[in-house]
Amino acid sequence: MVTRTAQITNEYGIHCRPSCLIAKAAGQLGCRVTVLTEAGAHADATRVLDLLGLALVAGDTVSISCEGEGEGEAAERMAALFAREFDFIR
Repeated sequence: MVTRTAQITNEYGIHCRPSCLIAKAAGQLGCRVTVLTEAGAHADATRVLDLLGLALVAGDTVSISCEGEGEGEAAERMAALFAREFDFIR
């Protein structure tokens, strides 16, 4: 298992559109991806509703754990997605 941390930088947090992109990317990986918040909430990163349920806002920090084939690369990719500044609303 490989774990990486990421800080949410998106001004509007991880709302529906980023959640969809993250879930799609996680589903294409060959490993299990789990997200854990500082408050102890966790989610399966392939499930949009689980991600939305975390209610992640700008400034929050999450831990992303990947377990399985290609877990190192997967953890880096997922951490980058959570830290990305999305521009959907502008």
